[in-house]
Amino acid sequence: MNWYKNIIFSSRNLKLPEGTEEQVRGIVDKIIISLQNLQNLPEDPILIGQINFINPYNKQNSLSNIYLNNKTVEETGNTVAMRDRQTGDIYLNIYKAFLLSHKNLIDINYTKKILKEHLFHELTHSIDPKIINLNKTYDMYEYDKPTEFDAYSREITNYINTAYKSEENQALLKRYMVSNSFGEPLDDIINILNMPINLFFIIKYWKENNPKYIKQLRQRIFNEVIIANS
Repeated sequence: MNWYKNIIFSSRNLKLPEGTEEQVRGIVDKIIISLQNLQNLPEDPILIGQINFINPYNKQNSLSNIYLNNKTVEETGNTVAMRDRQTGDIYLNIYKAFLLSHKNLIDINYTKKILKEHLFHELTHSIDPKIINLNKTYDMYEYDKPTEFDAYSREITNYINTAYKSEENQALLKRYMVSNSFGEPLDDIINILNMPINLFFIIKYWKENNPKYIKQLRQRIFNEVIIANS
């Protein structure tokens, strides 16, 4: 039964198994320690740790080695997470611009949040039945591909869910999500969501190029944020 072919039409996001967040949090703490000691970081990727769980969709063991790739000698670029499709290993490329944009790690909590979401994004790819069961590869920079929709949809929903837990934000977020401005980086919304600006641009891209994704994203947000917190 090829149910996974239509998983893009699911009204819920792909879910990583319980215990994954604790593993990711531990990896991020180790990364922060390494970033605070940049002068001793080698140029070659260094192994930070491993994330291991049972894939809930195919019941197979999933193991990802997490590497930190020191790119801070390069002026341009931000942090980029890349997943090796053959090994499942994840590489976090850290550029100088990332450190500058995060106030040289003064705002530790925000930096941890960004790193955590990068890891979750790549781990979502690692459990995606569309990649595993169909043995397909996609260009991960093409935001209209179903694999990228599922990874970014989970990421966006998570930011909205975190903000929505505060009752004072709920009315504004509800209006925003159903309005034509959904995806616009409005100042008050940016302040509430604390979401990277590139995610707003991805939502706008879907609105202009693939409206069915917007419909599906709103449905997932409704199920996993509005209903779940009501």
